[in-house]
Amino acid sequence: MMWLALWACGGAPEPTEPAAEFACVDRAITPSAEPFRLLWAGDTLIGDRATEHIKKSGFDWPLANLAPALAGADYRILNAEAPITNEETVFQPTRRWTYHTDPQVAEAFARWGFDAAGLSNNHAMDRGPKGLFETVALLKRAGVQPFGAGRNRSEALAPLIVKTTHGKIGVIALGQTWS
Repeated sequence: MMWLALWACGGAPEPTEPAAEFACVDRAITPSAEPFRLLWAGDTLIGDRATEHIKKSGFDWPLANLAPALAGADYRILNAEAPITNEETVFQPTRRWTYHTDPQVAEAFARWGFDAAGLSNNHAMDRGPKGLFETVALLKRAGVQPFGAGRNRSEALAPLIVKTTHGKIGVIALGQTWS
């Protein structure tokens, strides 16, 4: 999974302007302005080898030690490394590793304050379209905004727009075709 955060404001750099010197802001931000903290969690899979322990300790157990970091963020984004689905059928049986995780995981992500979940990764289709669409629906129902996948190209390519106290940030999820 690759992430790319972009300031979503008017204008674009001139072709001759070095990218490192380009700053895109809607308005001046004074040094005394309160920061807006984004938390980026990488590949997040609540299951797999921890499944038996999760059955005993609950779906919040894997995230409990992250409470201080999560509390300090204004917006939290994770990469959902496995489809969140009841679908058991492996979509591509020849793949070495395939995952899926219990539907209760979507609610656990929401309880722990995750606002969005990226789905553009090499495991998004581990349970096929049915598993992917169930993942999207469960995340939305829990209040976690999915991005980077969808029922059509337009949905899959739509950026996540994060509204901050300083303006908007657009986040896109990039991937490749995995087989």
